[in-house]
Amino acid sequence: MTNIAIIFKAIKINKWQKKLQKAEKKLSENNVTPKSKSLKILTYEGLTPQKHSKLVKQLIFHNSLVDEVKRKLTPELGKAHQRTALQIVSRQIVKCYRITTKSSSAFGVKRGKIRITERWKLTQQPKKPMRYKQRVDAVTQFLERDDNSTCTCLPGKRDKMTTKIDTA
Repeated sequence: MTNIAIIFKAIKINKWQKKLQKAEKKLSENNVTPKSKSLKILTYEGLTPQKHSKLVKQLIFHNSLVDEVKRKLTPELGKAHQRTALQIVSRQIVKCYRITTKSSSAFGVKRGKIRITERWKLTQQPKKPMRYKQRVDAVTQFLERDDNSTCTCLPGKRDKMTTKIDTA
């Protein structure tokens, strides 16, 4: 074999390796996008994406929302993100259409955890340092008022009343 033939074989091998990597990447579950999920569902049901474009858009929207909520529910992002996502999952429409079980399986969350989050309020509670500052401000405002100033609140020499007790 000549050098040119070896080079051509190396190019062919490289080409087939790239095709193999591309096919492996397509088959891996990590690279499943909302669009590919939607198209897979449509083709499984025997529908063509060209004829049912509105359905494709709604499926893509659904799958992208599910993926985003799943991403928010990961423990690495913290409890605040998880709480917000769970509050969205456990709201009125989900209960109305009785899809709590479906949503819990789609998001990978136990139904009991969804039930617990139903009682949480959607508004954030003020943090403790803010509450402390509010208390300090309220006390200072109270003490700075004229009717509660130090000259009227604290007893002076004449304000103090003593009674003599006989100890004999």
